[in-house]
Amino acid sequence: MDDETMGPAARAMLTGSVLEPYVSQYCDHLRDGRYAAQTRRAYVSCVAHFAHWVTAERLVLEGADEEAGRRFVVGHLPAATARSRSGGDRTRSGRPCRICTGS
Repeated sequence: MDDETMGPAARAMLTGSVLEPYVSQYCDHLRDGRYAAQTRRAYVSCVAHFAHWVTAERLVLEGADEEAGRRFVVGHLPAATARSRSGGDRTRSGRPCRICTGS
């Protein structure tokens, strides 16, 4: 995994997840696309958060479909963002959550 693109929290959420095998390629894609380092970190944080949620939900990769994405964005992210703002979960930043939802 790309040390420049992800911090320790993102790395921890990705390690052992169903998305871990694809992260290096995604990081390369972002770097090759000349995304700014801060943007790459934010995007990888979104992927890491989703990977952590997929793992917690015990979904296999094939189960991470459009419906699962909807549950993550509509159901999980608002609660995670609220916890982040209230200090309940300091491993996640509200900013990457907002980036994931486009808000």
